[in-house]
Amino acid sequence: MTSSPISSSPTDPWQKLTGLCDPLVLHAPKTWGDLSYASRMETPQGLDATVSYIHNNLVDRLWRNHLILLTAVLYSQNVQYKTVMQYLCRLHPSFERLFAALGLSSMTQWNADEYLTQYLSSQVLVQDSAQLRIAFWHFYQAGSRHLKRWITHLPLEEQEKYRPFILPYPTDPHELTRLCNARKTHYERQEKRKEETDAIMPFYAQLRTHAHVRYNLLTRLRKAYRKAIKAVEEGKIPLPFEFEMREGRDGREPCQPTERLLFKLWDRRSFVSEHTKEHPQLFSKITVRDAKKGKDSFSPAKNSYFLEFVRAEPLDETCPVVGLWFQELLERNVLGTLSGSPEEMEKQQQWLQAQGYVEEEKKKGISAPFRAYTPGILTPTLTSGDGHFFGRVRKRTGALLISVEPLWTAATFGMVSLHILTANGMRVGELLQLKASPDGILPITIPPSPDAANQTPQVHWAVRAVPKGKRVPATYYLDDEHLRLLALIKLMLCEHYQIDPKSREDLPIVPMRGGNKHRLQPERYLFQYNHECLFEEDLRASLRFLMHGLVFQTLDERRVTIRPHLLRHGFATWALNVAKEPVDIVARILNQSNLDITKYYGRPNPRLIAERSHGLMNQISSYIDVGDLVQRSPEELRTLLEKAQKTHGTLARTRGGRCLLCGECPILFACIGCSAKVPDPAQRGEVEEVEQITLIQIERARKKGLTLEVIQYQKKLQQCRSELQEMDMIEACREDEQREPEVNFDVEA
Repeated sequence: MTSSPISSSPTDPWQKLTGLCDPLVLHAPKTWGDLSYASRMETPQGLDATVSYIHNNLVDRLWRNHLILLTAVLYSQNVQYKTVMQYLCRLHPSFERLFAALGLSSMTQWNADEYLTQYLSSQVLVQDSAQLRIAFWHFYQAGSRHLKRWITHLPLEEQEKYRPFILPYPTDPHELTRLCNARKTHYERQEKRKEETDAIMPFYAQLRTHAHVRYNLLTRLRKAYRKAIKAVEEGKIPLPFEFEMREGRDGREPCQPTERLLFKLWDRRSFVSEHTKEHPQLFSKITVRDAKKGKDSFSPAKNSYFLEFVRAEPLDETCPVVGLWFQELLERNVLGTLSGSPEEMEKQQQWLQAQGYVEEEKKKGISAPFRAYTPGILTPTLTSGDGHFFGRVRKRTGALLISVEPLWTAATFGMVSLHILTANGMRVGELLQLKASPDGILPITIPPSPDAANQTPQVHWAVRAVPKGKRVPATYYLDDEHLRLLALIKLMLCEHYQIDPKSREDLPIVPMRGGNKHRLQPERYLFQYNHECLFEEDLRASLRFLMHGLVFQTLDERRVTIRPHLLRHGFATWALNVAKEPVDIVARILNQSNLDITKYYGRPNPRLIAERSHGLMNQISSYIDVGDLVQRSPEELRTLLEKAQKTHGTLARTRGGRCLLCGECPILFACIGCSAKVPDPAQRGEVEEVEQITLIQIERARKKGLTLEVIQYQKKLQQCRSELQEMDMIEACREDEQREPEVNFDVEA
C-alpha cells in the first residue's frame, strides 16, 4: 500500500469520528484508532474518503459502531481502500433496508442466524435481486470473520468490552451459502457473460473498422463545420448557411460517394431570429429581444455556433441512405443526462432497455448510458449553456442540433480505446493510466539479425500501468499503429489546450479520478479533457456512442452492447479457445493473478460447441485439456537478455506483425494466428508467403491421404486469410482517415 508512515494524531481524519461512535470503537486496540499501534503503521490509503462516507451515511445509524470497528480492523490488516469501501457500501444500505423491513430498533435484536436465513431465502425484501443478496452475504460473512479473528487476539477482559460491537458470526455459514444459491448464480452470470462475449468475438476486426470509419466521418464533418464558420466570420456568407457533405456507405472501403448529408450552420441569435419570422410565438418576447440585442445568453461570449442536421439523400438510387449513425440518439434525446417529463423519461428508458443499454440490475432505476462525467465529452459543458439551449429548441422546433466538438472528442477517445482494448486485453482502468511523458511510453529498439537482408532496427513500445488488485506496475506492449492513434489524442489535447505540438510544452498535470485516485499520483495523463482525468464511465459512454446501431445478439436473440470489459473477455476467450494459447501465458498477457478466472474464459461457449461438434472424431486424437496444462514457474520464465531475444516475441522480429506478449513465446514463434500479435500491413508479403506454402502443403497432404494434417493446414490457411483481411481493413481505415471532406457550399448547384 503506497502511503506515508505517519502516526495517528489529532489531525488524523480518523479523529473526526469523535462523538460519532463509542470511544471504545474509536480507539480499539490493534487498529488504526489505537495510538500506540498506529505509530507502527502507514497512513491507510483513502482514509479521508472513508471517514467522509461514514460521516455522510452512518450518523445515528444503529450499526455505525459495528461498521466503524470493522473499518478500523480492515485498515489494520492492510486491506486496500477500495475493498474497505466495498464493505461499507454493501453492508450499510442492506442493513438499512433489512432493519426497516424487520422492524428492528437496536443491534441487540439482530439475530444473525434467523434474519440472514429469512433474507437469503427471499422471505423478506423479495424485490432484492439474487446478486444483491449474495453480495450482502459475502461481505457480512467476511466482515464478521475479520472481527471474530481480531477479537480472539485480545485479552479476555477486552473481549467482553468489544463483544457488543462485533457482527455475530452465523452458526452454519455453509447452509446460508446454500440458501442464496451463490454458486449457481455466479455460474449463471459467468455463462451470461460468455454468451455476450460469443456474440461479439467473431467481429473484432470489423469493430475496429467501423469505429475508425465513424471517427473519420466525424473528423470530416468537423473540418467542414470549421470551414463554414471561417467563411461566415470572414463575411463571405450569412447565417443560416446550408451546406452538404458527400459520403460513402458506412463501414465499407473508401469509394465513390453514395449519399449527401445536408446541414445548416447556425448561431443562437440567427436561429431564434429566423424561426420567429414565421412563428412569432415560438420563443418568449424576452428571448427574442435578447437575441436581437445580443444580451445575456446571446452575448458574443455565449453566441456559439452549432449545426442542424437537415436530412440525408441518396446520390445513387441503388444504394440505401445511411445518414448519421447517431441520428436516433439525437431524436430520442438520450445523449447526456436524461431529462423531460416522467412519461418522456419512461419512454426513453423503455427504448434504451430494448436496445440492450440497461443492465438487468439497473432496470428499476434511471439509467443514462450515454452520460459522460467529464465536461465536453458527448455533450456541451454546463458553463456553455448549449445543452440547455438545445433542449428548449428541440421541444419547440423538433430540429436535430449537433454540437460537433463534444461528439468528435468522444469519438476520438472511443476509437483509440477500442483499438487498444481489442489488441492486448487491457482493462479500462489500466488504459486510463497511459501518460504523455518521457517515461510514459518507452521504446524498445530491437537490432536486426546480422544475416538479415533488412538491417533496419525494429521498435516496440512498452507502457506501465498498475493492474487491478496489484500495487506495482506491470508492462503492456503496443505497436506502431497504437502509438499513431495515441498521437491523435495528443494532437486533440494540444489543440484543446492551445498548445503548439511542435513546442516542448507538456500537457497539464491532472489528478487521477475514480477507483484508482487513491493510489496514483497526478500525472500528464493522455486520457484527460478540460483539465480533468477521464472516468472509466466516460470511455464506456464514448464506446456506446461510437458503436451504436451495430446489432450483436446471443444465440437466444438477447441484445448485446459493447463494454470495455467484454472486449477483454473476448480477447481472452479467443486466445484460449481459438489460438490455443496456454492458460498461464494468457493470464500473463492479461496481468491476471487468479488462474481460475483465466480458465473460466476458456470454458467453451455455445457457438464454439456447435462449430466443433462437426468432425469431432477427426480431431479427437489431438485434443488437449486446457485445465491439465502444466503451469510455468517464474524461475523458468526468467532468462538472460541474449536468450530472451531468441524466445520473446517483443524482443525479436515476428512474421506478419508486432508481438505484444510480455513473456516467453509458448508456441515457438508460430506467429500466424497468434492472439498476442497485431498484424502490420507493411509485413503483408510474409503472410502471403505462408499462405502460398500452406496451399501447397494442403494439396500434398490430400494426395497422401493425411486427413489430420489437411485439417491443421486448413486452420493455418484460414488464419493467414484472416490476418490479410485485417490488414486490408487497417489500410482502408488509414486511407479513409486521410480523405478530405467533399463539401459543397453551393447546395442549389
